Amino acid sequence: MIYRCGRAGAPQRLWGTLARTVPRKLALGFASTDDLMAAAGCARRTITVWMELGLLPVPTKVSLGSPGGVFNRFPAWAIERARFIAEKRAGGYTYDEVRAMLDEQEARDRGDAPARSRTTGGAKSGPGGPRRR
Repeated sequence: MIYRCGRAGAPQRLWGTLARTVPRKLALGFASTDDLMAAAGCARRTITVWMELGLLPVPTKVSLGSPGGVFNRFPAWAIERARFIAEKRAGGYTYDEVRAMLDEQEARDRGDAPARSRTTGGAKSGPGGPRRR
């Protein structure tokens, strides 16, 4: 039973409230929306927007039955990705710039060669950058 103080300071019973919460048991290698929110320091709606924009993977819905409810199950690497997105957004980067950074990071992880800008016109690059004629 949960008690709270009323206006006069006398305790009142709160009927109909659930005094305990059922802890969710996730398999190792997975994360919940709450885990992503804690890592990125943002609200649930922000995580939803990042999923809609394709910055975060679409989670798997998991049901624990009536007391546990339905929740999202993300891969564990989504925690680091959410943290990365939050840091870049706080740094002033746009969603398109963050998406480009994530694409470049994924290409490096796959072992693809990153696209580099080419200098044209016979310019030679040295310690100070490309040399102009």
